[in-house]
Amino acid sequence: IVLILNEHNVPMSLSSSYSSRLVALDLLKSCKRVVVLTGAGVSTDSGIRDYKSRGANFKSMTYAEFAYSEPIRKRFWINALTVNSSFSHYKPSIGHYCLASLESKGTVCGVVTQNVDGLHSLAGSRNVVELHGNGHDVVCQSCFTTIKRRHYLQSIEANNAALFAAIRNNSGDYFSDKVVQQLKEVPCKECGGAFMKPDVVFNGEAILTQRKMKAQSLFHEADAVLVLGTRLTMNFVNSLIDSAFHRKVPIVCVTLGEVKGAHRMTHHLNTAIAPFVEELNLQIGNPR
Repeated sequence: IVLILNEHNVPMSLSSSYSSRLVALDLLKSCKRVVVLTGAGVSTDSGIRDYKSRGANFKSMTYAEFAYSEPIRKRFWINALTVNSSFSHYKPSIGHYCLASLESKGTVCGVVTQNVDGLHSLAGSRNVVELHGNGHDVVCQSCFTTIKRRHYLQSIEANNAALFAAIRNNSGDYFSDKVVQQLKEVPCKECGGAFMKPDVVFNGEAILTQRKMKAQSLFHEADAVLVLGTRLTMNFVNSLIDSAFHRKVPIVCVTLGEVKGAHRMTHHLNTAIAPFVEELNLQIGNPR
């Protein structure tokens, strides 16, 4: 195994993929507070496509489009009701379950995720920071009351029962301009305010300060960082990695393809995520 030291005297593996894997596993096994940073690649085994697989023409909605265009907002809710109701049919992968197990064993101190699918919590992880929110929830843009997405969709459907019945009886188009115009949104039950929005960060929308602070706290307390399934293209996520790098905290990155600022990685394994996390979980014994 060949090791060199980077500019911060942190060993960076230049060995074969198999050798690097062994060294990375040994490093993580020796640590007591590993913070895990996850991206879309963690959920591909659950059937959720990452951004690359969605194609170059994929364009996510901006906050301005959703907030200031009633027709766009209504089309979003119609689509949620008729095409893409929720993440409810997706289940955690072995990778999600192994991370939850590693937390229960005392190796992982928390998960900071860029994903909005809620699968870390569903798998049993307790200390999860969802930087971009949770797609299972809907939040009022006036009083910030949060309810479950499925409940809000049910209320839209009930509030527009006659409209949807007419469409079904006449094999109509749910997305016609007439239907969009007639659709009635459901205001917040607590304050009756503005409009409801999925509790996810849209383009042009900032990450909530409290989520940033929780993520920064986890990184500050960690003695190692495990990066899974992200290319680190987001500025705030990069700042977390920078903070660990400058504190000379070892960083293990397991992701397919290149990552931004790869020189900061103690080990960068271009390999599948689930088998690596499963092996780490198997090699670590009972809860501490």
